[in-house]
Amino acid sequence: MEQDFTFTPEEIAKGKTMAGISYLGVLGLIVAYILNRENRFTRYHIQQALIVAVAFLFTPLPFIGLVTLAASLIFCIIGALNGFKGKVKPLPLLGKSALKIGLVKPQPTTDNEKLSTENTEKEAVEKKEIEKENVEKEAVEKKEVEKENVEKEEVEKKEVEKENVEKEDTEKKDI
Repeated sequence: MEQDFTFTPEEIAKGKTMAGISYLGVLGLIVAYILNRENRFTRYHIQQALIVAVAFLFTPLPFIGLVTLAASLIFCIIGALNGFKGKVKPLPLLGKSALKIGLVKPQPTTDNEKLSTENTEKEAVEKKEIEKENVEKEAVEKKEVEKENVEKEEVEKKEVEKENVEKEDTEKKDI
C-alpha cells in the first residue's frame, strides 16, 4: 500500500528551500532541521536525506564504498532538485525506507483539501485560458492595426500620385 503525502501549497512554498538544502551533506541536514523543523514538507525531505547520509557512511569500504559514494551523490542531486522544485517524490531505492523513519506521517486528505486542490487546479486552468485569450486578442488587434496602417499607406500613396498627376497637368497647361 503506497502512502499518500499531501502538503498544502503554503507548506511547500515555505519549505522547499530548506528541503533542497537538507541534501547538501550533514551540515545541510542540521541547518534544514534547526531552521524549519515545523514544516512537514521540509521534514519529508530531511528524512530522505538522512537515509542518503547513512548510506554515505559506507564510502570508506573498498569497492562498495566507491559505488555507495556515486549512488549517494546521485541521490543527493535528485533529492535536492525535488526539494527545491517543491516535488513530493520518494528517492529511487531509498525513498520507501526513508518514509519508515516517521518524521512525517501521511495525512489523510480531507474533502476540504481535495476541494482546495481542485479549486487551485481550476484557477490555474482558467488563468491559462485567459492568458491564451489575451494573446489571441493581442494578435488580432495587431493584425488589424497592421491592416489599417497598410490601408492608410495605400490611401496616402494614391493621394500623392493624384497630386503628382495634378501637378503634371498644371505644368502642361502652363506650357
